[in-house]
Amino acid sequence: MKGEAQNLLYFFSEDIILEVPFFQRPYVWNEKNWKDLYESIIEEKQCRMPFMGSFIFQSTKNDDKKFLVIDGQQRITTISILVKALMDKIGDTLESTIKAKFLSIIFRTEYTPDLKPLYTPRLNPSAYDKPGYDLVMSEIIDIEKIKSNNDSIVQAYLYFVGIFDKLTHEELLALGSKLLTNYKFFLIISLGIDDNEQKIFDSVNNFGQRLTCADSIKNYLYQQLRNFDNDEVRQKEVMEIYKKNWDEPFYLNGRKDFWYEEKNLGKQNVTNLEEFLKDFATIKGFYKASISGNLSEAYKTYINKLSYDELKTLTLEMKEYANCYHDMINDYKDLNDCRISDVTNTTLLILNELDSTTFTPVVLYL
Repeated sequence: MKGEAQNLLYFFSEDIILEVPFFQRPYVWNEKNWKDLYESIIEEKQCRMPFMGSFIFQSTKNDDKKFLVIDGQQRITTISILVKALMDKIGDTLESTIKAKFLSIIFRTEYTPDLKPLYTPRLNPSAYDKPGYDLVMSEIIDIEKIKSNNDSIVQAYLYFVGIFDKLTHEELLALGSKLLTNYKFFLIISLGIDDNEQKIFDSVNNFGQRLTCADSIKNYLYQQLRNFDNDEVRQKEVMEIYKKNWDEPFYLNGRKDFWYEEKNLGKQNVTNLEEFLKDFATIKGFYKASISGNLSEAYKTYINKLSYDELKTLTLEMKEYANCYHDMINDYKDLNDCRISDVTNTTLLILNELDSTTFTPVVLYL
């Protein structure tokens, strides 16, 4: 493991390719996050970027230029979108060498036999995010076409386009000057193939960069599956398990919004996904809120005891319970009165009005 300060031109100078592991969380930043990032850049008084923390990349076996994004996915994705939106706005007004610098940050360039450039994004997002990312990274953007797209990455692009439409040309150039600063404003932590990325990932996030409990559990579960065997056949099997037993119940068919919806319980905000994982662990018998304390640690302790086949069974059970939880919660959301004949929905409505989740695992189990 090694760390060094860098700026955005690092990605071009080292000809870096970044890949988000398939089990990483999808892009979840929203307007508040985009606004905070943009304002932090604008409010930096000197002609340079504000410090943006660390990015953790891990080497891959077959390509010394290709790295897995272990931490920093949300920020590096957003910066790429911001640069692309800026180039779509003023790229044609810049000198060719300056425009090439910007494009080199977010694209690798190859050439056809007749010397036409082919641009490939340096960042390869997860399968869930790829359609939206490819759309905004297209060489020709059809704004009207993408305005109806609700994908978070597309919405980030539209947010920055909306901001840039209100700026003068001089203000846009000033922003671009900051992005191209030689000042090193983030830290690259490079891991070797044998470094334990999960421990480092947890350590970094425990020191202030919020990793949700659900993200930590998912990462650990699928990392453990992947660690049982690194041959290509097993890796493909793990990817298929992930797609069927995590992507499908938690991300596809518009479900991401449901699972990442926050609600207030007592003094803290939790997502439906975190609540479900707590209920599932309670049903499985390895977590009791009054005794176990840290949910992610309870999952890790339990996961460490399981074989590869037992972990596969666990992911399938989790999928089945997740589908039930999703349907159960959605069924009673619009209910506004109690019907004695509708036992489940009436029970859930009463518990919701009491702001109580203590009995939800019982209802889910039944």
